[in-house]
Amino acid sequence: MKPEHALNVFVCGDDLLGSRDVQDRLAELGHAVVTGGAGAEDIAGSVAAARPDIVLVASSSPLEHGLGVIREIERFLPVPLILLAEEASSALLHKVGSAGASWVLKVPADGAAIGCAIEFALVRHQDLLELRNLRERMKKIEREFVHRVKNDLSVITSLLHFQADSSSHFETATAILEGADRIKVISALYDSIRSSKSRDLLRLDQYIELLIRKISQGSDERGISIEVSVDSIFVDGASAFNCGLIIRELVANAIKYAFPVSGKKKRIRVTVHKDTDDDIVEICVRDNGRGLPAGIDPALATTFGFQLVSFLVGQLKGTMKVARSGGTLLRIRFKAPQETRAVA
Repeated sequence: MKPEHALNVFVCGDDLLGSRDVQDRLAELGHAVVTGGAGAEDIAGSVAAARPDIVLVASSSPLEHGLGVIREIERFLPVPLILLAEEASSALLHKVGSAGASWVLKVPADGAAIGCAIEFALVRHQDLLELRNLRERMKKIEREFVHRVKNDLSVITSLLHFQADSSSHFETATAILEGADRIKVISALYDSIRSSKSRDLLRLDQYIELLIRKISQGSDERGISIEVSVDSIFVDGASAFNCGLIIRELVANAIKYAFPVSGKKKRIRVTVHKDTDDDIVEICVRDNGRGLPAGIDPALATTFGFQLVSFLVGQLKGTMKVARSGGTLLRIRFKAPQETRAVA
């Protein structure tokens, strides 16, 4: 039985002689058959010039030569591809599919089997193209969404700064500016999302380094140097946000209160490390300032900043400890989420 529409079929590979029977069946089905060479680069150029409706790759070594030809053709021209092979296992089908082909046809094959394979390959190729286009559209929508959120955050920050400038009360203006500064944590998070290759996980080191740059503006003028050392860890967005906001609060507190007098070299050091043995993440913010007063326990403090830190540590199901030797050291430890993984 001949197909409703005749196709231009390109048959290529290092086993054209072995594919003669398939070529004859294709001709009997009413398809126009063109053959190409054996080398992957030569075949890709020939396919690009012929622009066939479907390509059949005949190879005596499917896992070596055949997959190489398929990858090269797919790189030049997305087209329905079928691998002709003497054995058609599920493992081979999986590898062929990963390379870009739609099906493996066991040869020799009669006209009915060839016709079914071609029909399936055409439908599957169209489905894959639609899925690829859908993914590209989703990525575009996601990029536009993140960009709009970033713009909205910038507008909100500008409005808060304007409101602070308009306030005649110092404490009110300070609280408003601190709120604007906290928005930088979200802004840095969206910057990291936009640059991340993964949709679900973020590089914590890149996010924290970006965040520190955003929140440390003006610290140089006060003679305060901020050092950052963060392990290359992937974390989910919620955990990254919690860590970022904790670090923002502790760094801002150190900048504001740790160095009341000039003359001393002022340093703040932020470290985030993950113990691979027990999957514990440790955040440390240390300064060499005057030290936290002995009567203040950050976990029980009534100030908004420390209350927020305590809440976020609770969200992470972690612990917080303070040391007062040579300045202040605040150490937060929590179990890494299951999604967290070290960068290879």
